[in-house]
Amino acid sequence: MSIYEEGGLYFNKNGGIDKKTYLSEVKQGVTAGSVWTYDEVGHTHANNEELAALLGKGIFDNPKGTSLIKRILKVGNISDKDIILDFHAGSGTTAHAVLQLNKEDGGNRQFIMVEQMNYAETITAKRVQKAMQKENIDGSFIYLELAKNNQNALEQIEKAESLEALNAFFEEMCEKYFLHYNVKIKEFRDKISKEGAFIKLPLERQKEIFAKMLDLNQLYVNVSDMQDNRYALSTEDISLTNDFYKNEL
Repeated sequence: MSIYEEGGLYFNKNGGIDKKTYLSEVKQGVTAGSVWTYDEVGHTHANNEELAALLGKGIFDNPKGTSLIKRILKVGNISDKDIILDFHAGSGTTAHAVLQLNKEDGGNRQFIMVEQMNYAETITAKRVQKAMQKENIDGSFIYLELAKNNQNALEQIEKAESLEALNAFFEEMCEKYFLHYNVKIKEFRDKISKEGAFIKLPLERQKEIFAKMLDLNQLYVNVSDMQDNRYALSTEDISLTNDFYKNEL
């Protein structure tokens, strides 16, 4: 028997035809509609105002709003004791939404926010702090930064003000950092870096070439290598890392 004959279709408000979804077909959570209205999940202007109330106007472009994130968490059937992970934390909306949900229903949800941009401390972490103050939440959170490896080299390249400075740093790159496997060190040092075509390139283009010689899989220190003396990590940093991973490594 067809879906039509079973009465499984209906006309929506736009005159189209949709398939009915029955509660018996939903294993977890709730059925998410195809459209979420402004009243339900907010809009760009309100989201900007929400963040501005904590950190000031114009500090972050088009942040997501807590109403949207809370709706997503509810649709995902997040329990009041789950841990919510956001690998693209941005302005910290997810953390703020989790704090609000906990206050609304007495839950004990936790969050882990990850952000690689340079505003992680000044915006993301600061928003979490301000949100806790605004919601009168008596608690704390841990803010950690990854120990830099090749990321230090990228920052040195960006600071260089001339090709001479880049060439001088190249020797340090070869000694201290991980280069991409296909970099031909001797050929670049003795030939390419001295060619007229390379010398005439704009400084920004030269920086791009130096940066591409680095292995981007080694931007930060791996946990398994943290006791290697060449990274000069403090005993405090190593102890904190072990504590974070519950000494399971």
